[in-house]
Amino acid sequence: MQRKLLLDLLSLDRIVPMARLEQELNLSSRSIRTVLTELKTDGKQHGFDVDTLRNQGYSLRILDQAKYYAYREEDDDYDYIGGAQMRIPRILYFLLQQNDYFTVQKIADLLGVSRNTALNDLDALKDYIVEQNLGLTLESKSHYGVKRNGNEHALRKTVSRYVVNSQGYTSVTKNYFKFTQELDVSALEEFLKTEFDKEHLNISQKSFVSIVDHLRVLLFRSKQGNFINEMTQGQQEISDVFLRVASEIVQWMEKHFNLELPNIETIYLASQLAGKSSAETAMSFIGTR
Repeated sequence: MQRKLLLDLLSLDRIVPMARLEQELNLSSRSIRTVLTELKTDGKQHGFDVDTLRNQGYSLRILDQAKYYAYREEDDDYDYIGGAQMRIPRILYFLLQQNDYFTVQKIADLLGVSRNTALNDLDALKDYIVEQNLGLTLESKSHYGVKRNGNEHALRKTVSRYVVNSQGYTSVTKNYFKFTQELDVSALEEFLKTEFDKEHLNISQKSFVSIVDHLRVLLFRSKQGNFINEMTQGQQEISDVFLRVASEIVQWMEKHFNLELPNIETIYLASQLAGKSSAETAMSFIGTR
């Protein structure tokens, strides 16, 4: 049980400090280190590892997604979430997956809590969405439940933040990773490197990974018929080089993934490229992910 709860905490953020683990688990640092050692042993057979980051904390690293998720589901403790701080992001995961209403009772059942607790968590989630400036809203309707509202731009940002950058344990995460497991992006990565090099775009390895993740989300959402329909940044504010590269990328993806994307997707992608690279020198990394 302690191992699964500790893994829940590690799945919520890239780096989790010891102080937070002590607070959430109500254990001493010595006891937590013992559980971490047990997790590292489990991870050797179940596709994950826990890295110790000096003076920062601990980080979960998934090596084999299929083995990891099988491990997460192999006992009855899997669906228990021990505190509101951990339940609220999970509710957000559920709502990101739904385009329609999600009943409060179903949320309660999925979390293993009472209906009143689920209602309190939903109120807290509304505050959390505002505090984090996610650009989403929650809509409640009697006898139907609750659903999330927001434009595609806000939804993709939230998916990227809470799914791509989370190694979590929820159904939306599983659906996303199931999609990406079946998606071969190696040729896309090589095409990106060629285009960046051709335009002399300077980009770090971290930013390159982020761009590939952005394109995975684009493919994931567009395959479901969800497209960007508005922009907060105008086309005139984006450099021609980024628009040019984005256009080449979109054309390549349309051909290789059997898609037809609206022009605003190109503009949106160009804005993402502009935020993660600079047109100064050639790429600053060599090799694949």
